[in-house]
Amino acid sequence: MLTTELYSRYSRHLLLDNFDEEAQLQLMQSKVMLFGCGGLGCQVAMALVSAGVGEIVLVDHDIVELSNLPRQWLFTEADAGQKKVCAARSRLAAMHGGCQIRCIDDPADPVRLATHLPYCSLLLDCTDSVSSRKFVNGLALEHKLPLISASAAGFAATALALNPASGSACYECMEQIGEHSQMCMEQGIFSPVVAIAGQFQASLALSYLCGIQPVDFGQLHVYDGRALTLRHFRVNKNTACPACSNNIGGTP
Repeated sequence: MLTTELYSRYSRHLLLDNFDEEAQLQLMQSKVMLFGCGGLGCQVAMALVSAGVGEIVLVDHDIVELSNLPRQWLFTEADAGQKKVCAARSRLAAMHGGCQIRCIDDPADPVRLATHLPYCSLLLDCTDSVSSRKFVNGLALEHKLPLISASAAGFAATALALNPASGSACYECMEQIGEHSQMCMEQGIFSPVVAIAGQFQASLALSYLCGIQPVDFGQLHVYDGRALTLRHFRVNKNTACPACSNNIGGTP
């Protein structure tokens, strides 16, 4: 049951259709693992922690650089040189002290990942390379956890929700994976597009965790930051997929 303080904190949630006390409590009891504390990860982490997710595990090996600041809004100039997971935890804890924030600074550490994965409700892929995305996809398949992935490069943003338990496609089922794998280091990035992609990803995550509306697993959403248009494509399961047809994941 929500306390008076929590009712006040989440009062705007509770005014929404289908978003009742049970939905908020469900969110507060959820645990998610977020891979990548870059532009996408900052947006998603801020949205989920502020919304009341009970526990979030941040996974990233990188450090904060000045070139990150235009789009990675959790960080400041004072954070340069620090590990992203540590700087992010400090800022997120200041936003919501009731959220438990864990950090893993070595994504390839199976022991530390295994400590948390069995208790997670959802995986969030906020990474920016194909190899990392394949790795997270493999974890989702192995542990049969829903996965919400997003990307942003240039003026384009994409978001995709996947669920191995429902038999939907996986990340590697996309026939033209290369079209959605360019990194911002290769072609630059328009900062607002990162925020749009991250908030789209957060919206899908919150909808799933609260159960306030169904998530269309296997639907790829593509946003064009120049034309300000949003298109949707169905990602069909590939029976010859090297990952989900044999339940084999990638490597980091």
